[in-house]
Amino acid sequence: MTLRLVALLTLVAGPIAQEFPSASPRVLAYEMSARLDAPARTIHGRQRIVWRNVTTRPVDELRLHLYWNAFRGPDSTFMRESDESFRAQWRADEYGGIDVTEIASVDGATRTLLTPEFVQPDDGNTADRTVIRVPLPHSVAGGASLVVETVFAARAPKAYRRAGWVPGNGWFAMHWFPKPGVLEEKDGAAVWNCPQFHANTEFFADFATWDVTIDVPADFVVGATGGKPVRDQTALGRRVLRFVAEDVHDFAWVADPDFVERREVFSGCRAVDDPTGLAPSIARYLGADPASFDLRPVDLRLLLQPEHASEEQIRRHFDAACTALTFYGLRFGPWPYEVLTLVDPGSDVAGRGLGGGMEYPMLITCGTELLPHPRKLTPEGVTVHEFGHQYWYGLSANDEFREAWLDEGINSYAESRAQTLAYGSSMRPVRTTSYGLFNVASVQVATVPADPFAVYGVLPFDRCVPAPVATWAAEHGFDGTWIPNSPLLAFLFEQPLLTGFREATAHPEWLDRARSNAADNPDAMVGPGWGMHSRASYVANAYTRPATLLRELERMVGCDRFWAFLRRFHASARFGHPTTQDFAAALARDCGDEAAAFFSRATEAGAVLDYAVHSVSPADGRGSERAVVVRANGTLRAEVRVRFRFEGRDAPVWRTIPRDDPSLWWIFRFGDRDESGPLGRLVEVWVDPPEGCTPGTGEPFEADDGLAGVHVLDVALSNNVWTAEIDRRPAFYVALRVLLQKQARLIFAAFVG
Repeated sequence: MTLRLVALLTLVAGPIAQEFPSASPRVLAYEMSARLDAPARTIHGRQRIVWRNVTTRPVDELRLHLYWNAFRGPDSTFMRESDESFRAQWRADEYGGIDVTEIASVDGATRTLLTPEFVQPDDGNTADRTVIRVPLPHSVAGGASLVVETVFAARAPKAYRRAGWVPGNGWFAMHWFPKPGVLEEKDGAAVWNCPQFHANTEFFADFATWDVTIDVPADFVVGATGGKPVRDQTALGRRVLRFVAEDVHDFAWVADPDFVERREVFSGCRAVDDPTGLAPSIARYLGADPASFDLRPVDLRLLLQPEHASEEQIRRHFDAACTALTFYGLRFGPWPYEVLTLVDPGSDVAGRGLGGGMEYPMLITCGTELLPHPRKLTPEGVTVHEFGHQYWYGLSANDEFREAWLDEGINSYAESRAQTLAYGSSMRPVRTTSYGLFNVASVQVATVPADPFAVYGVLPFDRCVPAPVATWAAEHGFDGTWIPNSPLLAFLFEQPLLTGFREATAHPEWLDRARSNAADNPDAMVGPGWGMHSRASYVANAYTRPATLLRELERMVGCDRFWAFLRRFHASARFGHPTTQDFAAALARDCGDEAAAFFSRATEAGAVLDYAVHSVSPADGRGSERAVVVRANGTLRAEVRVRFRFEGRDAPVWRTIPRDDPSLWWIFRFGDRDESGPLGRLVEVWVDPPEGCTPGTGEPFEADDGLAGVHVLDVALSNNVWTAEIDRRPAFYVALRVLLQKQARLIFAAFVG
């Protein structure tokens, strides 16, 4: 019986049968040693891997990832798929890679050397060396185990993407060793899920036990998966640490002689003290004792760069970690490990962040600034997000290659809610500088639809100068960035002297919707990341589109019911490999077939939801024969309520468009009275109005700010409303925003001039 079937039967058994498994299947057991040669930027390692064939079919080869070979040179698949600006920043001495100098199978006293070969199963790029195929001396039957030993040398790249070295002897050792892919049973055969490392994908692996010894210079401060070392000895100028971890699918470590270390304890939390009040409600919905949701303490370890080691920075990192532990623990279940290590990544002289933010079991890399703004979610935003991955991918290890939404999307949905509840929207100031010829690298501006220039991080240089100058600049590789970014400049550019004003703050969950709508996204939500139309499409389908879809589903079925479903789904997925099919089946069981059918339709390519008030006749809303036409402009259909308000009547009139009606438009007719009495002038029509509660239940939406009703997927909320009297407030607000933005540009120009 497979793990997934066991989990499914556990869930079906009853509403409170959502107990969490105490251990993973432990498909692998690693024994590894690694010695860091800091001057040479290399890690020399040895492995002994015990791998178990969890399928029922024999297999005669092993496949392993060599992730660091993505950074071996400009011709790897990862580099080819990355954008030009990313490739252009690499220098010859910044590349890295990994070489397997020996690999052998071990059967008792017999040790057989094996001959690996590089394979490119996805694109045939022979320059790509991120996957090796290892033919075995004999097939491994279903349920049997294989012991493999390797010797390897990993040359660290510069840590532009998560892993590698940073200036000043900082080390981020992630994906640093040969790592087996995942063997799956498909169509009666055992098939390796071990694709190449692509620019738009992350990782997928089986759960394992780990026994890892790390040898570094004596003055290095080390953080690692496993938390507390079981051995820590210093001799002859070297420090040797041994870490043991169970029930995780990866092992990462960081080392830096300059880390400033601080410790604190998350004291735990009782469900009845949930600051949102939802945990006891979910427990009651599931028929469980709220006390079973209580959270136990967790040791927190913070490793900061020296320039960030202020009391404010320390406090904000720890507070963000406690916020995340509380929210995710009460919503999805207890975090099963004892230690969480928070790492402040490094940067180079150009101000580029190196090594963060990213998630690894029991260790996350965060991100902050030299002088963090009191109203900006830095470091809070990335800390909450990366901790969320301890659940969505860390504990529920989905296939990030092909179904990235199952971790990035669910986590983005949860992270936005956690931030909204903990911090509100007031902690998101928006920068509005960086204009003209004085562009500053990486400084962002507000996205204001009324001003097309504002969608750029910096104003395009070729739109600020005559064409001959722009041509000359393009030939010489000059993009208008004269002032390199730095933490100090980033802080100064947020101050009122330079910005002139602050844009309106934005609700984190509405930002997900806005970014999803703005993306050039012709793809289905589920599919291989490397097959997506573009990076923007991948990001939309992995992060913002599913986050918005989940928010819509929550509003359709009710807050308690939906969060109870997510908790049960996580219980079934914990220590497993959940799929989109598993999610849809669980959604149908817990939230109904209609919700599941809507979810499936919404994930398809080209799925657009847009209901609009097409016309009102007569145009002034008067008369004894009035007709309102509501049109479906998109392909995605749902049950939609329409609200009509008439003069002289306090209660609105409601009509409902059925979810299965295939019509393109609907005509609603009104005379001068109905069964409840006279109908005065029609003054307002609102499709899917912001009532703030789930229809039929009256249950309020959580953390709602009234911008839409149920259907936050509706791509054009502005066409949902008709009013008899012209409302000039939106036009006035847009004009004011444009005026203030132009004023800010003049202030900035005067300051720098």
